Formats: sequence, C-alpha cells, structure tokens
Amino acid sequence: AGLRPFEVSVTTLQHRAFTRIALDAQQSFLKKKKKHRVSFRLFAGQVLRKEDELMRREFGWRLHWGASDLLYDHLFVDREDVGDLDSQQMTKYQGGFKTPNSLGTSDSWMLAMNMEADAPFALPLAFFGSLGVSPATLVTQEGRMEEVRSYWEVGIGLRFIRDIAEVWIPLAASQDITDQLEFNNFDFLERIRFVVALEKLDPTTALRRAPH
Repeated sequence: AGLRPFEVSVTTLQHRAFTRIALDAQQSFLKKKKKHRVSFRLFAGQVLRKEDELMRREFGWRLHWGASDLLYDHLFVDREDVGDLDSQQMTKYQGGFKTPNSLGTSDSWMLAMNMEADAPFALPLAFFGSLGVSPATLVTQEGRMEEVRSYWEVGIGLRFIRDIAEVWIPLAASQDITDQLEFNNFDFLERIRFVVALEKLDPTTALRRAPH
C-alpha cells in the first residue's frame, strides 16, 4: 500500500507577441514503509496566437532550461541568457529535460513526459528518463515543411532534498541531442546538471522533501 499524490496546473500567458496555455500534471507513487517515490510528470504547451514580428527566441517552448526562465520565477547562482548551455545549474521547467540541449524549441506546441524514481535502498540515488515531442521546420528545395520530432534521455541522479538540491547525470540520449553535445565538445563532467532551487528554501518545505 502507498500514497498516490497528484498535482495539476493549467496556466495561460498573455503577451503582445503571443497567447499560450500550458498543462503541467504530476502523479507520484509512494511506498509508505520505504518512503521511496516514483513520479511521472506530463507537460503540454500550445501557442494560441502569435505575432511573428514580435516573437523572440526566449518566448518558445524548450525541452531544457539551464540557469534561466521566462518569467523570473526561479533564482540562480548565475543567471544566463535563454538558450545558453554553459551553466550547470538547471530548473525543471517546461520540457524538464536534464541533458543540456537547445533542441525541441518550438513557437507552436510541445509535449514532454518526465519520470524520476528513487532507488529502492537508503542512498539518495535516483533514476530518470524523459521523452519529448515537438514540431521542427525544415527548409528544402521544395520549400518549407514541418515535421514532428521526438527526443529522449535517461540517467541517474543524487537527490539530497527533493526538487531543491539535486545532481543529475545524463547517461544516454537521442541521436540529435548526442550529436549536439559532441558538436559543442561537452565532455562527461560538463553534461552533469544540478538543481539548487533557492526560491523553494522554506524550512518546512525542505524538511518535508528531504529523503528518509
């Protein structure tokens, strides 16, 4: 027996350049005796209206957000420009991918699913996997065309305080992501990402999320 907490939010954002809506839902399964957790998160984003001449790159949906976010809801040790991949701090935002990449960026729609599972023993070890889908525009001799592309990743992590202090180590990813990492000369250590959610450092929240 165990608990099955469920959270869901629907948000809309209105801007001169666009109107969009996003669904963020998370289902967790907790083993009551062991206090181990397996969590599944679904994100779906859809742009309802856009003015092409006003759109900027930071307005798009993204699989991976490093040390940046659109609305400044998160605090970072060193905030970087949207799209930069140099910082190893990240936030679980939109697509929620932990592997650094700039793929899957879309100004229309995006779907993503993330899984995190605590290892079944006392160490703060966790496993993760993500799947993302978004449209991509191709320019060919016949003109512009749109196709749907999918991306995935798997890896392990160390979770010291859930969603507040974590280290994530990507181990494998879809070919597009792997090719981009190699093109940017990211070695194994440079691919590691960590979460330090300073905006969540309320003592009662931290105690509740700490592993047992």
